[in-house]
Amino acid sequence: MPKDLNLIYMPDGRVLNETDNDPAIPRVTGHERYWIGADLGQANDYSAVAVIKDTRLPVSDGYRVTLGPRERVVVYADRFRGVSYVDVVDHLIRLRNAPPFGGKSDLAIDGTSIGRVVSDMLHVQNVPHFAVQMTGGRPQVRYGPADAQRDRGRPCILHHPDHGGWQSDHHAVAECLGPR
Repeated sequence: MPKDLNLIYMPDGRVLNETDNDPAIPRVTGHERYWIGADLGQANDYSAVAVIKDTRLPVSDGYRVTLGPRERVVVYADRFRGVSYVDVVDHLIRLRNAPPFGGKSDLAIDGTSIGRVVSDMLHVQNVPHFAVQMTGGRPQVRYGPADAQRDRGRPCILHHPDHGGWQSDHHAVAECLGPR
């Protein structure tokens, strides 16, 4: 098996290794996606937008094909103030659709304060996005006890699908933070 792979970059962000229909070469699917994040400020405060490229590509060691290490790199960052929220929404939509982000990006915005209004404006224009409740500190989203156990000692917010949403009770926080 060759060490150098011929990778196929799909428009949706998937990255596949070319197998040339050789049954001895397993098809491994990686990704090259972008996360666009916006923290929206009040009228006199700065707003910030950043784009993170999230990549994990198939690699070969000459014997087998596996997924290589995950890499995240900031590829765009900007801050601005004195811009109308209509213009901010237009900027986020253009950025989300611009090459190379178009078709393989997700948008996450600050869903608190003015972010609620911007989120509504994005909904009206049918722009898929995540409105995230940002708080001070460094919260981590966790999806259950296994993740909480792995990251014990770090502040986080737990999401339990069984409860139908964000769980904010003291037991969940204590479970995540671990013993003091």
